[in-house]
Amino acid sequence: MEVLTSDDTSKWKNYKNSKIGSFYPNIFAKLVNDPFYKDTKTILDEVKKRTGVGEVEDKYDFRGNKLRIQGTDTQRFVNGVFNPFTTSTEKEDPVATEILRLGVNMPMMRDTLKGDIDLTLFKNGSGQTAYNKQMELLGKVKIQGLSLDEKLQNVINSDYYKRLSDPISLDNNNKDEGTKARYLKQIIKTYHTAVEQEIIRTRNNFKSTKDDTNNFTLENSINARDSFKMKTKIGLPINKADLDGLYQFSK
Repeated sequence: MEVLTSDDTSKWKNYKNSKIGSFYPNIFAKLVNDPFYKDTKTILDEVKKRTGVGEVEDKYDFRGNKLRIQGTDTQRFVNGVFNPFTTSTEKEDPVATEILRLGVNMPMMRDTLKGDIDLTLFKNGSGQTAYNKQMELLGKVKIQGLSLDEKLQNVINSDYYKRLSDPISLDNNNKDEGTKARYLKQIIKTYHTAVEQEIIRTRNNFKSTKDDTNNFTLENSINARDSFKMKTKIGLPINKADLDGLYQFSK
């Protein structure tokens, strides 16, 4: 469901890592019996997920909801080990149903801040990456008292939304995603902006995993980025030290 309703361009990379990680005996992965899907970005993450040795952060959908495997602990174990073809009934999700009906991918939050700073390289005191914290916040942040999921549910049930257009596809060269999809994307991006602002507000809580001093924070990275942008704007050459400065103190 998450892959079908998002525009996450990393899904093929994750698929490749999953295939490589599948060489680890599948029965051990079943015994781990984790209730949540994991955001595996590397081969090492895939091995950790399958063995249960080491932490891999939970995966979220485009609304900031954790992707949970259906069923109780016992049901997941029995289905995974003894009856892998058993299907479970998913709870009703009107937003996901509407997105699938439209057939248009919704925007996911990017793993870079302002398009330049890799948020997966910064962690807080709990070991959570800034990117994962961002996804967690997406499910919690409220605008005018409503979470993103609540806002989307209200919108798709509104008379205004029902008057908007569905996607149109005459042929490969003549397509239009429709005003319904564009309206939903606009709402989602508004919440993205609110979450990004919260990450920036708490930027000193996140430290770079690339800095030996353990003192380089996301704020240092933002300042380095601004300096980097200023140099490119006035035409000064960019060197390796400038790029390293996004994640660590100069050495």
